[in-house]
Amino acid sequence: LGSTAMTIQPPPGTKELSEEEMQRITKKYQNMQARIDSCTKELLKINDDLLENRLLIENLRHDRYDDKVYVQLSGVLIQRTVAEVRAEVSEKLRNIERQKKDLIGEKKELQTEVEGMRGKYGMNMMSMEDVITQKAGLELQKEREVMQMQYELKLRSEQEKLLLATDPNYRSAKQTRRGGRSRGREGMMGDASSLGEEDDAQDR
Repeated sequence: LGSTAMTIQPPPGTKELSEEEMQRITKKYQNMQARIDSCTKELLKINDDLLENRLLIENLRHDRYDDKVYVQLSGVLIQRTVAEVRAEVSEKLRNIERQKKDLIGEKKELQTEVEGMRGKYGMNMMSMEDVITQKAGLELQKEREVMQMQYELKLRSEQEKLLLATDPNYRSAKQTRRGGRSRGREGMMGDASSLGEEDDAQDR
């Protein structure tokens, strides 16, 4: 089997996730998924224990309460009455049922949180080959965007040069705009100079 990797996307309208944030989210997700798997295994074992003890209770129904039975504890056979064994097995069944209920609740909560993370971060398991292909595609897309931007800037520059060389009206308008900006700068400098001279006159 090929190796796999987790893909994570930032929630819509948010900034890109840092490497540290991605590692934290991935670790949390993996821990919850591991606990879900553990709950599943524990539930399978609990179901086996429930079946075994229910069968034992059913078999003991056919015996009298004061009948003697042997129960193995830690490898040692111990004699008990049917009534004692039935009471012990019934209590054990209640404890197992509580454990099962708690595990089902925990597993359900974890699954809900995991599904929420998947939806929020667009989490998905991908093969390493797919991850590499996707990364290469994104890098290629960025290169194309840069090249497109450079091409548009160059095209705009060439168009302006052509207009300056062939269109007198455009050339005149361009010079007028430049002259206006130059006069504007000179006017600002003149105003500043006048203000300076007025201040000098007041000082005198």
